[in-house]
Amino acid sequence: MSKVYCVSNLKWLLAIGAVFFGIAPCVGQRRHERGELPVSGFQSKYDALVKAYWAKQWQAYGATLAPDYALDTMDGERIGRKEWMESLRQQRIEHPSNKVGFTVRSAAQRKSRVEVKVVDAYHFTYLDTWTKTRAGWRLTRSRMTGVEQSRRR
Repeated sequence: MSKVYCVSNLKWLLAIGAVFFGIAPCVGQRRHERGELPVSGFQSKYDALVKAYWAKQWQAYGATLAPDYALDTMDGERIGRKEWMESLRQQRIEHPSNKVGFTVRSAAQRKSRVEVKVVDAYHFTYLDTWTKTRAGWRLTRSRMTGVEQSRRR
């Protein structure tokens, strides 16, 4: 019995150490067998992007994007980070009343990356890839995947 007791204590010590050092998921943050994550953590990242857009805080918006960020459109065009940032600035000036917003539909972790399915204010759907870096999560790729059909009531 003492070996079981020691192993049990070791498990508790490791669990407490993992929570203390931030290695374990937060309490209440349920992870599913397929690697799905709660969408709330990534929804807040998109909310911060929208806030930066409206406040014209381009440095803050750009800090969320990886240096090699790219947006792949449905037409097969690839837009790089620099071109995307310039496009956002121009859009904000020319169309100040545009709807801007994102709703996270799902998030699934794949090693140090998270794939997030997102819908924008105009119902275009994206599969975004976020990568964990030393500086935090960075958006590395956005793939426009289609248009979300309106939901029936």
